Amino acid sequence: MLVNKTYRTSEYRMFEVHEKGKTRIVADLPFFPDRIVHWALIMVLHDMIMKNLIHQTYAALPRRGAHQALSEVREALKDPDARYFLKLDIRQYFPSIDKEVMYRKLERRVKDRDVLDLCKLIIDEYPNRGLPIGNYTSQYFANFYLSELDHYMKEQYHCKWYFRYMDDIVIIGWSKPWLRRALKRIRDIVGPWGLEIKGNWCIRPTTEGIDYVGYVATRTEDGHVYVKLRKRTKMRMKRACKDIRTRWGAGEEPTAHDRGVLASYNGCLQWCDGYYLGMKTIYPLMDILSTKENDYNGEDEISQQHPPAREDHRTHRGHHVPQRAGLRRGAGGEDGDRLRVRLLPLRPCGIRQPEAERHAPRRSGVGRGAPLHRALGDVRQGRRPDSEGQRLHRLRHRGGGLRLGGVPRQPEGLEDGRESHADGPGLPGEGGVPAHADTPPAKPLTPSRGGILL
Repeated sequence: MLVNKTYRTSEYRMFEVHEKGKTRIVADLPFFPDRIVHWALIMVLHDMIMKNLIHQTYAALPRRGAHQALSEVREALKDPDARYFLKLDIRQYFPSIDKEVMYRKLERRVKDRDVLDLCKLIIDEYPNRGLPIGNYTSQYFANFYLSELDHYMKEQYHCKWYFRYMDDIVIIGWSKPWLRRALKRIRDIVGPWGLEIKGNWCIRPTTEGIDYVGYVATRTEDGHVYVKLRKRTKMRMKRACKDIRTRWGAGEEPTAHDRGVLASYNGCLQWCDGYYLGMKTIYPLMDILSTKENDYNGEDEISQQHPPAREDHRTHRGHHVPQRAGLRRGAGGEDGDRLRVRLLPLRPCGIRQPEAERHAPRRSGVGRGAPLHRALGDVRQGRRPDSEGQRLHRLRHRGGGLRLGGVPRQPEGLEDGRESHADGPGLPGEGGVPAHADTPPAKPLTPSRGGILL
């Protein structure tokens, strides 16, 4: 079809999408042959387009999404010169793209006549103005359309902090007059291309927050940068959590949609300072979902290496230790595989159970992971793990040694014949505790780092 040049674009199916108070016309094409042809064309043009784009261009590009844009803006705000920002948007960007200008821009970069003819065919056979929203080629063409503006602002106007997410542009600078001149330059450049800047552009201090890619990044007076979830997204998350809580309270079982909603919002909160928002919304629901999953399958989903689920919301020096939420596939009974959320508690202070102890068989008095849980108990109560001398001192006055194999053993450092406590049990051989001659001598206790007896 492409070799014989007999390909023609199929009939578009148009439908409207209402989102955020906007109405967009989305164009849909059949999978064969149109979408396959579009993919084949982008495979040829991908390297050329990506090399022509600056690194601060995001949206619909590999490894250049909204979270990467947010991370760059957050880093830029840490600079003391990041005092003001200019935020602007192009009015009706996709429908406003001039087809002739788009083809001339491609013609300056692409020298293969067959590829150019296919690009012109796809662009011209769209019946409406501009580029169709929904074509795989449109997102690359739309990013390429403004690449000349990107190079001018970075290389000639010398914008240190310039970010573009498709048609949403943010420029951070040190003065308002400099940003006003940048706005005028952008108007002069995009005007001949048939584009118009919306009237809601703004120049504000960075201390008021930059609303960009779904988050609000704010720089405080002392230079600290924090990121919050956009208010509109936060309200949607609260409504969704309230609906899920109501249905689960009425006795309904969690659905695949509920799991997807919780996992999606949990991912959104990972990129902002939204821990306390999560504690009020999705984190309690994820704990309930984890409990329901464990009860449904009749098995303990959290291994013995981790503390039990009721201890997930532990405190560490007055602060809550969050959980790690992971998604995995599990057997769903009669309805086949289904997506489940598995909660794994984070370990405070990076304490890890020794490998030999994790796989050792259970013994009386020293269960698997006992030193780990002893250290975690110290951390939960807000104190540092005991040193070797402190632990021996407590054992001497509390009485009773560490039991190995069911036999109490005197801790190292205590002299023979000394009573540990008036009312407590004695040491082996005195105080009513018989000495077991047939018991093999236990290995001496070895102190490890952090004062944990291993």
